[in-house]
Amino acid sequence: LLQIGFWILGILNYINRTVIKKRSPKKKPLVSVLIPARNEENKVHLSVRSALNQDYGNVEVIVCNDKSTDRTGEVLESLQKEFPGKIKVIQGTPLPENWMGKNW
Repeated sequence: LLQIGFWILGILNYINRTVIKKRSPKKKPLVSVLIPARNEENKVHLSVRSALNQDYGNVEVIVCNDKSTDRTGEVLESLQKEFPGKIKVIQGTPLPENWMGKNW
């Protein structure tokens, strides 16, 4: 009798089960990665490539070239040609006159 009860409960659970529907694949939201760079000609390519090689897919890389005096800008231009549309380079601006840095 107990086995029949478990059997009936199993059937009722099966009938009343919640069916989980698969979500339709939607485009993932854009993730922006900001990389600050100042005089990083030897390493900036590693950071940019690492950010672009994520398996997330919808990633943009923004590099702030903070007034570099080495070849960082040239390296970034080369990377932009290698990965068209994936890397945005913004140039840092000069600091205000008498800038003393952060106050804390």
